Amino acid sequence: MTRVVIQDVPSATYEAVVEKATNNGDWQAVRIDYNEGMLSVHCPSLGHEILPELFDVMRYAGTSYPKKYHGSKITQGRSTTITLVAGSKSPDFSLYEVKEGSGQVQKAEGEFPTVAFEVGYYGEGEKKLALDAGRLICLSKGMIQLVVTIDINHEAEKQNNGRRNVKSVIWTHWEMDPQYPRVVEKIAVAYELNKLVPERDGVPVTDTMSVQPTPDAYRAVVSFGKKSYWVRAYKSNTYKDLELFPDQGVKSIPILHHHLFRDPQEDDRKYPAFIIQTVDIMATIHSHEDFQREMDGKNKKTADDMDSIDKKLLERLKKRCVV
Repeated sequence: MTRVVIQDVPSATYEAVVEKATNNGDWQAVRIDYNEGMLSVHCPSLGHEILPELFDVMRYAGTSYPKKYHGSKITQGRSTTITLVAGSKSPDFSLYEVKEGSGQVQKAEGEFPTVAFEVGYYGEGEKKLALDAGRLICLSKGMIQLVVTIDINHEAEKQNNGRRNVKSVIWTHWEMDPQYPRVVEKIAVAYELNKLVPERDGVPVTDTMSVQPTPDAYRAVVSFGKKSYWVRAYKSNTYKDLELFPDQGVKSIPILHHHLFRDPQEDDRKYPAFIIQTVDIMATIHSHEDFQREMDGKNKKTADDMDSIDKKLLERLKKRCVV
């Protein structure tokens, strides 16, 4: 995955670059992340593209999200860049609710998907995924109702030139804490607006000098109108060690109505809007892994190849030196 990171980018500069790049269509195939002055632009690897294929598999099997639900339908936003109250983020995949009859997603609400997906692949760890989830939920003021993070870990084989194989897949759900938003009390501790505060076991993580476990929640103070409120994103479910053919353990993962729709029927809220089968998840991941290995094999150069390239380069340089 090719990534360019630029530090200390003023927000005005970022906004001007975004406007020009968007108008020119320059950023259609890249992911954008702007957070606290750091601009990251990267081209996703093949592993980040598993979600479109997974939803295609589910659509053909008739197990995807409902086509219609009480005047609403769902549309795929793919990796559309989302403007947050501070910075922006391009998730790897997203689902938007569209109110039928309007012909478009409703203003304000429609600026945000209801569900966003982030894939960690080849070196992106659970800490980055947790931070991404915290930002998407807290800095959208809870408009993004569910963030799914998929952490795909690899291990290298001792044989086959150290070929990497899938070691584990961890699927995690992050949601807005239902006890929030909470008004910021005047006597509360000092805070910085739109600044994430990591938590572990309900306790804010204040030690930034030593290595800490991955946070299981984030909170931030954001503005609703003229008042400041605390919002909080927390890890609501973790599905570990997914397998291609699970005899036991996790066989399916539900996406609930209150994840997918903003105003579901009260009787539907806690029931699945659709269910993702573990076998579909793992089959899609393994399909991409096989293709990635095939591409790596075609692009990989042997020592003899490199030696031949070096010899040709040396001969070319010698010719240039001849007067």
